[in-house]
Amino acid sequence: MNLGENRENEEFLRCCGGPYEKFLCLTLKFAVVIIAIIDIGLGFIGVWTLIIVAGYYEMLQHLSLWMYLRPVLSVVGGFFRMFGLYAMLRADHSKLRYYSVYKIIEFFMLCIFRPLEYVYCEVNDTCGWLYFISVWIGTFISLIYTKTVWSTNVRLRNNETLLVMHGKAVAELLEQRRNFIYQPVYGVPISQTQFSLSMAQA
Repeated sequence: MNLGENRENEEFLRCCGGPYEKFLCLTLKFAVVIIAIIDIGLGFIGVWTLIIVAGYYEMLQHLSLWMYLRPVLSVVGGFFRMFGLYAMLRADHSKLRYYSVYKIIEFFMLCIFRPLEYVYCEVNDTCGWLYFISVWIGTFISLIYTKTVWSTNVRLRNNETLLVMHGKAVAELLEQRRNFIYQPVYGVPISQTQFSLSMAQA
């Protein structure tokens, strides 16, 4: 089994399939940049929420644990989100892996605290079925975002920079062109072949 097969058989969280080649109609680079920007925006919202909560202490009596920890998590994650955005602009796998690990940890925290939040609302009769649906939709979206970041990290780790930056079609086209350029030409003098290669590379 070659390295490519090992990569494709690598599954997200061991049960959620192999790495993406794109996100909807977007390249992985563009998708991760958007996700990082959204995360950074949520971080600013988290800061604003903490300021409001600190200014109105009585609100804490009506907030559950997760509703208070959610903005805290957003603020703490700001550092990793900046790492993710910088890594994609530089195509730097060594920095993107930190963002990937953070997104996985954040997803597991969502899976733990969001059901607790729903139970809290049910006990206090403060949430309806619409909130229950929004919880699971939000968790599913978080799973997709997390897998997108993880997939990009896996692709960059395996030197698939063209796929990440430009998409599968462009990556395959450039690979075919490179194979064609460096394909040996039989029956042609070496000097002429080298001249043709130099002209093609130029």
